[in-house]
Amino acid sequence: MARRGHLVPSSVPTSSSDPAPALTLRKEDKLAGHNGRVFDLQASVKDLSSSQPLRIAAVGEKGGSVWTFDGGARRHVRLPGTELMRVCWHPDGEHVLTGSAEGAICVRDASSGQTSATLQAAREDEVYGLEVLSEEGLLAAGAGETVQLWDLNRATRTSLAAFTATESGVHFGAFVFSIAARGRILSAALSDGSLRLLDSETLQELATLCAPALATAISPTSPLLACSDRAGGVLLWDLRQLGRGEPIR
Repeated sequence: MARRGHLVPSSVPTSSSDPAPALTLRKEDKLAGHNGRVFDLQASVKDLSSSQPLRIAAVGEKGGSVWTFDGGARRHVRLPGTELMRVCWHPDGEHVLTGSAEGAICVRDASSGQTSATLQAAREDEVYGLEVLSEEGLLAAGAGETVQLWDLNRATRTSLAAFTATESGVHFGAFVFSIAARGRILSAALSDGSLRLLDSETLQELATLCAPALATAISPTSPLLACSDRAGGVLLWDLRQLGRGEPIR
């Protein structure tokens, strides 16, 4: 049975008087070749000290692009299609996964853009979430009112969890807007104004947080879950404190 409640911080300061650290952003470059609105992007290398070349994949209303940076060289490859909503990197680092507005997840060669496999996650709903869960090729996908697990090596769906809207839902349905994963925790932001926490191996629902969320993310270095709300704010939750208190705002 899923629990309803809140997660709270344990050691993160909550006082509004605590000064926020300053962050300066400077535009370094502009990536050419991508047309139209950009819906999602992801880098292939999370550690910039890695010896592997950096690759950035982006998708949007007029297809997608992959840029490869190797030393001073830069190469651009187009990903054909329209209304590509989400993108993530395959565990092998040589392919990208794109999710479309038509419910298809395509496995594409990052060097050529060619499609090697297509996973049909939905027939009429958009794919709004893609998260690789393991180096062995387990993929979590959010499509329509479902979260699904796929075996990329066999191009087979292994599990599916369907959502229903909460009684206090602020929007129609329970469509997945965004997903994020870390370890056994899989978070899904839904259109009904809730944040659902699932077991990433079984898709059993662990908790429902009443937090109108449009996007969600989980810190890779601390037990913090983040979501953005309709008012433009970001809420932080402590994953160690399930069922008590309010989020850090």
